[in-house]
Parts: sequence; structure tokens; C-alpha cells
Amino acid sequence: MPPNLACQFTVGELAALRIVANAAISSGGCRLHIDAIAAQAGVCRSTAQNALRAARRLGLITVQERRRRGMASLTNVVRIVSREWTAWIDRRGGVQKNEHHG
Repeated sequence: MPPNLACQFTVGELAALRIVANAAISSGGCRLHIDAIAAQAGVCRSTAQNALRAARRLGLITVQERRRRGMASLTNVVRIVSREWTAWIDRRGGVQKNEHHG
């Protein structure tokens, strides 16, 4: 994540957003369950939720809820809509697992 955006998140939140970015790049949108995002990022569920909430508030992502009447809901789809963040990802050739900046 570009430094001017990354400075608004904790290290744990950046780790969660990195997982979201990896999934979003590979499939157009992150469809991972919040618990899976947290586990892969090595953070607790609330940290992952806080990261998504803050990123959404800042206009970096959109979250599409997929509720189903009378059935369990499907996972939300998180998409990166920040031009600055996606341009940064493109310049870096994608997000890599060992990256420390989200």
C-alpha cells in the first residue's frame, strides 16, 4: 500500500489488507471469510474487521454483501477501488507475501 495510505493503519491492519489485496488481484475481488483473512494475516478477527471498516470509510474498498433469504449468507466480496492503491500494486508487479507495507 502506498506509504501515504499505509500510515493510516496499524501493522496488523496492513497485514489484513495485504491478504485482501492478494485475493482481490488474483480473482477481481476478495471472497475470503473474515476469519480466513485474520488467520492468514496473523491477526485477530477484530483487527481484520477494523482494517476493512477503515479502508471502506476512506474509500479504498467496496464491500458487497451477499445475503440469501432463508439460507446462510455467502462471504462478502471486497474490491479495491482506490486508483492510487491499484496503481501502486501495478507498479510493484502485484502484492507479494513477504511484503511489509500492505
